[in-house]
Amino acid sequence: MMMHCSVGAFYLMQEFGEWNFPKNKEYLFDKMDYVALGHWHGFGSVNKKYPHVCYSGSTERTSSNDKRNDKGYVLLDLKDECTVEFKTINLRKSYLIEIDCSSFEQNLEKAVTDAKELELEDCLLEIKLFNLTATKSIDIPNNFFNAYFNDVLYLNIKREFIQKEQSLFEEVIESVSLQDYFCEQLEENIEDKKELERLQKKVKILFSEYEESTNDTV
Repeated sequence: MMMHCSVGAFYLMQEFGEWNFPKNKEYLFDKMDYVALGHWHGFGSVNKKYPHVCYSGSTERTSSNDKRNDKGYVLLDLKDECTVEFKTINLRKSYLIEIDCSSFEQNLEKAVTDAKELELEDCLLEIKLFNLTATKSIDIPNNFFNAYFNDVLYLNIKREFIQKEQSLFEEVIESVSLQDYFCEQLEENIEDKKELERLQKKVKILFSEYEESTNDTV
């Protein structure tokens, strides 16, 4: 039997509306030589009761949360009795670079220097920006880093705002648009009128580009 679903772990799956194999149908597993499962990205059997019911896992990392799992494939032998062997494969490198944005320019320079010691070509790279303010985040678009890390296969930017702004962000996000939120933050934090106008124009451009790229009616 081959399925793309979860067996058990109901508390994890219901949140995302995913499909679980019905508990009252698990007796069918006893009638199968082997049950190949998809969905979860790590290798493993369901439990001791059903060692022949296994997730093979993915053959590549799909996020930074997945980088600690070995990747590979299942070698299955049904000749005499079911034997399951997991074969690992070598993957491209995966790295995490953290940049403290309280001193962004200085810490960016250090991060770029340190990155020269890594094997960046065709790697998976995540850059974590922390201690961010809304105003600073506007001046650091994701494509800003392409010039520094153009050899990587995949670049993911993760942003963590300072706690005060993060709390405010969570409170207002349901009541105002994200664009309005950023504009309000600019007005509160920027005293120079020319700089305020420059950033406000930049916000409008960024959000208009985002709306165009995500408009599914076109």
